[in-house]
Amino acid sequence: MERIYKQLLTILYVTTILISCGNSNPDPNTQVDSNTPTIEAEETIKDEINYSSESEEILEDVINTDETTIGNNTWQTKNLNVDKFRNGDLILHAETDEEWREAGSNCQPAWCYYDNNIENEEQYGKLYNWYAVNDPRGLAPLGWHIPSDAEWKTLTDFCGGGETAARYLKSLILWQKNGGGDNKSGFNALPGGFRYSTGSFDYIGYFGLWWTSSREATPGFTIIRELFFNNSIVLRRSTTFNDGLSVRCIKDPF
Repeated sequence: MERIYKQLLTILYVTTILISCGNSNPDPNTQVDSNTPTIEAEETIKDEINYSSESEEILEDVINTDETTIGNNTWQTKNLNVDKFRNGDLILHAETDEEWREAGSNCQPAWCYYDNNIENEEQYGKLYNWYAVNDPRGLAPLGWHIPSDAEWKTLTDFCGGGETAARYLKSLILWQKNGGGDNKSGFNALPGGFRYSTGSFDYIGYFGLWWTSSREATPGFTIIRELFFNNSIVLRRSTTFNDGLSVRCIKDPF
């Protein structure tokens, strides 16, 4: 009942604020990223990301680096953890439920720690609302940007397709019920959970959710990626601008 109540609160809250905040564009479908994995894809991924009996030693090195190259793109290996825009302007730290809801109502950029607990910062970084992600002052560090829907799809396709790619992307640790992956990509996806638009938190240890820079066709929503503890799917779906999600950056092309 508590879960249903949270969802009802979210729907009611979002309905009241969509009139005042943002529009959007691409495809509104919730779906697993395409490209069903093939034998060829499995072999490619093994070769490209050092799939071998020595992978445990490789992983120790990969996890302690700040970036990893997957296919033709370089990704950060940690969730974003900044409290300023690129120009130095501070981003609102919205701790209370009221502060978080108010930021959403005012279309104001905001961040928080999961459960407002600073101890979650080192592993999971910060959670941001869409207004921080989409702000023209730039959330990503210089030389990096928030990945688009298409760039997330390229990542997923390179790792064998949406049905199995999470196995290569998920970290070995912190996922509940032994739900981690083998992290052969070095991406080190962590289950950082998320924050509802109403201000409450959920699913740390079970789900990892990341923003893309691509908006949905439905006003007030944008496209995200979600990974789960109990399968290897990379899910493409949408969520409201006012939720709090992790951010993973991709390096600018040369």
